Amino acid sequence: MADGLHLARMPSRLGVSRWGRATLVDVSAELIAPLGFKRRVAVPMLDLVTPDPAALRAAAGAADHALRLGPVIVCCALGYSRSAAVVATWLLSTGRAANLEDAVDRIRAVRPAIVLDETTRAAIREAAL
Repeated sequence: MADGLHLARMPSRLGVSRWGRATLVDVSAELIAPLGFKRRVAVPMLDLVTPDPAALRAAAGAADHALRLGPVIVCCALGYSRSAAVVATWLLSTGRAANLEDAVDRIRAVRPAIVLDETTRAAIREAAL
């Protein structure tokens, strides 16, 4: 996405060989992340439920902090909603995006199939304040 932050689905064991030196910011509540990452931060969010703004803020802050140590992967089960919401929050809260539409456009350029409904967008706006 930007500055060493990546948006992805939950990596497989094979993904660890590619990304093992990164910090994994895992926002899935239903999956167990593969072993082998240098660092892992978990901020569990339920799938198909509007994320809590405080959880979005916490995950975006964890990702931003981890970037000081190297690359970061923000992931959920498929990388289409929860993780995209965290990345949008990060883009907005760090000033890397001018507004929510700019953040969404930047994410869609990399992952066209993201799903951010209106309630999730409202949570992102609140979280990025």
